[in-house]
Amino acid sequence: MSRLQTLAINAEGFAFNPMTGECFRLNETAEAVIAALRLGQAVEDVAKGVARDYGISEGRALSDVLEFRTQLVRAKLMD
Repeated sequence: MSRLQTLAINAEGFAFNPMTGECFRLNETAEAVIAALRLGQAVEDVAKGVARDYGISEGRALSDVLEFRTQLVRAKLMD
């Protein structure tokens, strides 16, 4: 099981990392990005979905998704 898969997220968007004991709050977009990444979608495809769902350019969405992925790497939830 990947580390991202171990992240527990409740209905209110609170996430718990059982590996570190850290808790944090995710916004709607972060939840959608994590759900897509858990399904194995490529970052580019995730960004296209974000652009479509939130009415922003694909370039902006890709930049945002890559930055969020960097945060997930720093949190040791992704490689």
